[in-house]
Amino acid sequence: MFEFRLAQALEQVDLNMNKLAVLADVRPNTINDLVNGKAKRIELETLDKILYALNQASIMKNAGKYFLVQDILQFTTENKEFATLQEEPLMSDDVFLKIRDIFMNDSVGTNISGFENPSILEFLLVYEDHFKAGIYSLPNDNEYESRISTAFLNIEPILKTYGLIEYSKVKGSETYVYRPSEKGKYFLKLLKQNNINTKERRP
Repeated sequence: MFEFRLAQALEQVDLNMNKLAVLADVRPNTINDLVNGKAKRIELETLDKILYALNQASIMKNAGKYFLVQDILQFTTENKEFATLQEEPLMSDDVFLKIRDIFMNDSVGTNISGFENPSILEFLLVYEDHFKAGIYSLPNDNEYESRISTAFLNIEPILKTYGLIEYSKVKGSETYVYRPSEKGKYFLKLLKQNNINTKERRP
């Protein structure tokens, strides 16, 4: 079965249903049905319009969030046995190796002195503790920490693609905090178990 998560998406960019309907050029009744889980079907064109509008709102509000299909429409199951099979293991060896190789070859654009353009893998290993402690979407007064946060946000889309990152909104603030998901923690653990070494370049 499918679970509609449009209500949560609207909350993340502080939009109401009517405003989204206008921005996306979608009938208000359609938005209402999606928010309340009453929709029986959704056209791909409608989905595309909604995602475009949400991402435009995110940019305008500096929300630090890029919305994907799974952020508003997710497949769930009531079959506990099937769900368990989906969750275990968190990551197969083949998937781990593929992600590791991609992260070894893709770089991160940083403005951290002495640590410009490291590979994603190298960056994650060096700043693992920062990642686990939480990366904030809005810069703080510490210039060094802000540079680390900016670099992490640059790779947030690819970490999100592989399910390695999760986020939550800081209560009473427009700031989001990003941390490794359970899958992300497992990936970092596998890196250590496999004795992954990178150039010992530290800022």
